[in-house]
Amino acid sequence: MNRMSAWTRGIAVSLLVGCGGALDEAPGEERSTVDEELIEQTVVWVNDQGVTEHSTRFITRAEQQAQFAARAAQRHASPAERSALAYPAPVIDCNNQNSLWLFDRADYLGRQLCLYRNPSDSLAALDLGKTIRYFDPASPFPRYWAGAVRSLSSGADKGQLSQCDLVRNFCSASPFDPFIAFNAWQNIANIPASPNTAWLNTH
Repeated sequence: MNRMSAWTRGIAVSLLVGCGGALDEAPGEERSTVDEELIEQTVVWVNDQGVTEHSTRFITRAEQQAQFAARAAQRHASPAERSALAYPAPVIDCNNQNSLWLFDRADYLGRQLCLYRNPSDSLAALDLGKTIRYFDPASPFPRYWAGAVRSLSSGADKGQLSQCDLVRNFCSASPFDPFIAFNAWQNIANIPASPNTAWLNTH
């Protein structure tokens, strides 16, 4: 009787361990598939009170390719056909072809940040050191976009990435600090060193 009880207990434990292993693997595999298929896009805008807001969403690679195709068509359109100078609405997303797209990997890969200039302003600046890029589960501190931009695709505005202190209204002129200027409708596939501030200017 004791031998039967031990055998029964052994079978029960084996079944429980086996089931637990199968259940632990499936969610991990599913998460890995989702991570590979989806691209994180962060949209930043300035609301009516002048406060910077942002939201994040996930899109597929096919949706991102469609965005690039639409931007390419906008880039090659004649000035009369472009809606770029009509300026975007106060709340936009990455489908708006007038916005600046920043990526945290070269060749327009990785996380994506979308910026636009308020049409009532001739100049716009954003402190990337205060713009959250993602939250690392292993750290209590968020990761920011300062120093993280590795490629960009500009929209209707020209601009620059530079090293600035917006509180003191001062930008570094040191040749050792990174500085990336871009024109409207320009792609830069590789940015080796990224500063902390993004600027957008009118033409």
